[in-house]
Amino acid sequence: MMKVCQYRLGLYLLFFVTYSYSQNTTSLNGEWILETKASVLYSKINNKPISHTNSGYLRVTFARPNLVDITNNYAANLHFQKFSRTDNIITLQFGRQFLIEKLTAKELVLVELENNQINIKSVRYWFIKEQLYLDKLPLKANDSLFINGNFVYRASKKLYPKFTNKKYPDFHIYMDTHIKSCYENGENFYLVTFVLKPNGKISDIEIFHRVNKEQDKKIRRAIKNSEGMWKLPKLNNKKVPILYFIEDRVNKKKTQKKLLNFAPHTFKKYSDTYYKNFHKAVLNIKQKNYEEALKYIAICENVNPNEPNLIFYNIRCYEKIGNMKKSNENKEILKNTKLKYLLK
Repeated sequence: MMKVCQYRLGLYLLFFVTYSYSQNTTSLNGEWILETKASVLYSKINNKPISHTNSGYLRVTFARPNLVDITNNYAANLHFQKFSRTDNIITLQFGRQFLIEKLTAKELVLVELENNQINIKSVRYWFIKEQLYLDKLPLKANDSLFINGNFVYRASKKLYPKFTNKKYPDFHIYMDTHIKSCYENGENFYLVTFVLKPNGKISDIEIFHRVNKEQDKKIRRAIKNSEGMWKLPKLNNKKVPILYFIEDRVNKKKTQKKLLNFAPHTFKKYSDTYYKNFHKAVLNIKQKNYEEALKYIAICENVNPNEPNLIFYNIRCYEKIGNMKKSNENKEILKNTKLKYLLK
């Protein structure tokens, strides 16, 4: 068996020496998604092994000048690192090297080198352009919503907008920079939705979970000022409006004014159970399913009783289903909370 492997490897090395000099200089720039990978011994360049199809997600983005981003999270913003390219050899940080075996406008095939050469441990990777990958993903039934007389699409793996501000490579960092002065001591949780329009404008900004009135103003201002900083996804080769959620849970320590803790395990008032069910309540409110929203609000109340944000949405939901008695009862409770300014 070893002799067969060595023979195959010898033939491949001969091919590598001649092929590496015949490749053109097509640009690597753009986003590439990993389709599959396999050992060089049991795969061929034009024969992707179905049994080894990649079940996870890996996106590689190349940009000028010699920058690369690698992530396994479709929602992650770009965090570039340097790389070098000599002929058809890519060298990443920490010395990892790859042979560009095939490069077209649609497909990229890389072979990882072991100790600067191909050996029996080398792996072949097949990538396709991101848009081709996205076009193959199905559009789920709950990916579209009807809001204020218009269809919009939820930000999802298939349709995810990219924040493109160079100073703030991550939208959460952008938001935190503009609103962190308004966090209160202890646990904080804000959640906002807004619509990104194909023309670059932002509309329908709704703050669903609040910290205080001052932060409300800064949130609206920061989101509105991000117009023009987004790259919208395409559906059938056309940009579509996207419903985007932005939220953060922050634990501000009394004795360390500048320290903000974002670790989910530190939260009791706004635990994962609270967080996930409040999300579900918001989606139902967006779709005017107020009775269903009340069920998720009740779950949140079991985690964090007397939370003013829940009281406010009890008011709204009960009013929408015609239960004015319950709505008015919650209004009286809200008058004695920090969110009493929401009562008009």
